[in-house]
Amino acid sequence: MLITSITPLRVSFLGGGSDYTEFFTNNDFGFVFGTTVDLFIYTSAIRNSTLSGHKFKISYRELDECNEIKDIRHPVIRAVLDSVGWEGNGLHISTMADVPAGTGLGSSSSFTVGFINLIHKLRGNNAPLEEIVTQAINIERNVLNESGGIQDQYHATFGGLSSYQFSSGGTKIETINDDKKTNVLSNSMFLVSVGAPRNSHSEASKWLQTSKSKKLEVENLRSLAIQNFEEFKQASSGEHALTILGEGMNESWEIKRRLSNFGSKTTNESMVDNVILRGKKAGALAGKLCGAGVSGFVLFLVDESAQDRFQKEFKSEVIRKIRVEKSGTRLENYSNWEKKY
Repeated sequence: MLITSITPLRVSFLGGGSDYTEFFTNNDFGFVFGTTVDLFIYTSAIRNSTLSGHKFKISYRELDECNEIKDIRHPVIRAVLDSVGWEGNGLHISTMADVPAGTGLGSSSSFTVGFINLIHKLRGNNAPLEEIVTQAINIERNVLNESGGIQDQYHATFGGLSSYQFSSGGTKIETINDDKKTNVLSNSMFLVSVGAPRNSHSEASKWLQTSKSKKLEVENLRSLAIQNFEEFKQASSGEHALTILGEGMNESWEIKRRLSNFGSKTTNESMVDNVILRGKKAGALAGKLCGAGVSGFVLFLVDESAQDRFQKEFKSEVIRKIRVEKSGTRLENYSNWEKKY
């Protein structure tokens, strides 16, 4: 039986950078505000037939065919299977995505979370979400030694319009379930592609060094996220909440530009600045680049009254309207295997 994990991508509104363990373990806590959206990573698996010639067959942008876990080239799949001590049947694994990797939407962590969820089910377990997110962080940050924060794993696991407060003592999650605010936000979010995909782990390493040398600015990002989240919750209407979030995003983006010395006018930086300027001139309330780096997707908040003009401005470019996705990683079309692991 084919089993598929479906795991959402995310957009981070505020606080990104304070979710790095290196930051919050030395500065009391980190705080981020964001949401999962209706873009997904799909990972499917079946027991590999003995007729296939190899124990493991893994299809992604490359094709892995081998008989030993240690020979699997995909680092996350190799690390997860090794960490659970996978034995017995081989696997045919295939992964697909709604957007390319390296575009600032947390796709690598969404894949890790979804694959861990899938492997637990294949082993006959229903893993608690806390176990899934803990394992995903351990695989990416400790086993593979990849730089980055930990908000992506939490967004992908739990889903929804949420804040996450990270500290050495654990993580506090607060999800906004106000349908009026969620619907207004869902009706206002757009992604516009700018530049080519980039190496997210390389960009994360650069951000880590920046955050160490400019700690006060990261603390300002954290404080802004806390204040904006509280004001968003207390807003009298969805429209008021959207205006509050837009103001916070614009202020946060300016801080991030200073932090990263953004604006030195490399080609990609000029492209991002130009796209954001065009979007605001076309009526957007706010615009910011998703994730670290200088390319990927720009997230815009656009009031419904300005959306026709906004979409005409970007009619020749890759543009996608997105919505809040309330669910985190989930499984579909699964059944228990005859053999338990």
